[in-house]
Amino acid sequence: MKKHFFWMVVVTTLLIGASSFQALAAKDKSESTIYNNLIPYGGVFTTDAIYKRPSPTITPRAQAWQGGRDLTRLTQIHCITAHNKIDIYGTWTGNLDRAGNCLDPGEPMQWALGNYLNFLQSQPKTHK
Repeated sequence: MKKHFFWMVVVTTLLIGASSFQALAAKDKSESTIYNNLIPYGGVFTTDAIYKRPSPTITPRAQAWQGGRDLTRLTQIHCITAHNKIDIYGTWTGNLDRAGNCLDPGEPMQWALGNYLNFLQSQPKTHK
């Protein structure tokens, strides 16, 4: 009886350990899908270019990212908050003037770095 109980404990411990390992592996996998601004992601967007679209308007045109005429590179954005958010996180929502300075919120635009957009396109699509 003690021998049988011993093996039940061993098997239960192994099963718990295996499920814990799977949970850790899933966590590691999910963390690998976080944008890293130090990694150049391949895709159709120019990695160091700035793209914009209207926000939060939901129209087919609003969903398409467009290159700007005046602001084409991150170095042209002089609004410190916008510059830092786009550089680190790849995206920022707000208004900028043609010189790259901060403006009042109003109806904000979404701004994104091409590298971030390439990252988004490289992510596997999941359905919940």
